[in-house]
Amino acid sequence: MTAKNWDFSSFDGVILKIHEMGAGRPVILLHGLFSNADTNWIKFGHAQALVDAGFRVIMPDLRAHGESAAPHDPAAYPDDVLVKDVQALIEHLQLSDYDLGGFSLGARTTARLLVTGAKPAKAMLMGMGLEGLAGWERRQEFFQEAIRIKDTAKRGDPHWMAIQFMKSQKVDPVAAYEQCDQNGNEPGNGALSGRIGETMPKLYSWRNFWIFWGGGLALFIYLVATGGVLETTVAPGGILDHQSAATAERVNAIQQSWAAAGVLDLARWGMIADLVFITLYMSGGIIGGRLIWQRANSPTLKKVGLLCVLSYFIFGLTDYVETVCQLVQLVNEQGSDILAGTAALAKPVKTISWIVGTVAMIVALIWRWRETRA
Repeated sequence: MTAKNWDFSSFDGVILKIHEMGAGRPVILLHGLFSNADTNWIKFGHAQALVDAGFRVIMPDLRAHGESAAPHDPAAYPDDVLVKDVQALIEHLQLSDYDLGGFSLGARTTARLLVTGAKPAKAMLMGMGLEGLAGWERRQEFFQEAIRIKDTAKRGDPHWMAIQFMKSQKVDPVAAYEQCDQNGNEPGNGALSGRIGETMPKLYSWRNFWIFWGGGLALFIYLVATGGVLETTVAPGGILDHQSAATAERVNAIQQSWAAAGVLDLARWGMIADLVFITLYMSGGIIGGRLIWQRANSPTLKKVGLLCVLSYFIFGLTDYVETVCQLVQLVNEQGSDILAGTAALAKPVKTISWIVGTVAMIVALIWRWRETRA
């Protein structure tokens, strides 16, 4: 059966080519990146098989793909533009009972449609695993680089196959790059499928990792460098002695020595700064560990990433407990056996998890850097 082709004016007036075959239950199929409806669904008989099974198969060429318009104006690629195109098509066709599926880019767009209100009876996500649905930066960089070097890449380059496919499909490189570059995201993120709903926030990025982790390290160095003012005859280890005091009597002796030295307020502010450090460093470690786990090629490196997440979580939890116990005693200017004992118990667990997490993160970052270069 030959497809019936017709033009559809989308929500913003951009013309999309729609390919349609068969009659019966409607199913909308969305093709992959750099491809089109004919290549993914018609040419190799998939659409015909669905027609034979009693379906009405509706296959749009996505914006900047196939026979659809490929505008060069960045304004033509706002957030969720492909989602909005499909939503407009569903509304135009007045579909209420239908199925929906996609391959690769189409799968990401399908997932985004589901979390933005589309209600197909059945949904199919094909050719795309969890990393493709949730983790985008590496794919973004890959496809953007493929477009940039399309005329200079040599056989053997990792981008070679993507470039040849793009050329075979006569993809407009300017329009494709606009899709890749919108909001600094790759195909599938924002305009093409977005964060899967809002469940994958922008928190998990290397930029935020360095802000949190690096900021935490910088604050830690500052606290260590300025902690000497809390060293007294009673507490030669300064804040470390307060952490491991273990008894109300010992805490009171330390705090009285700080009061006599006129640094009790500095100790309180140090505890507040320590809470900020914990928040920054723990958050950075969890972000970094998750990014390593998600994007590493080596299974062993992925495990190191998970070790980072676990270590930084334990570190943060135990350090919060320890610091809050210390701060309460400082604010009350009175030791507590329960609080002092809790802080003392938390300290070794915090210290071990901090060391493990920090070493694992440094190893993972070096390993990932070498892996990326390779």
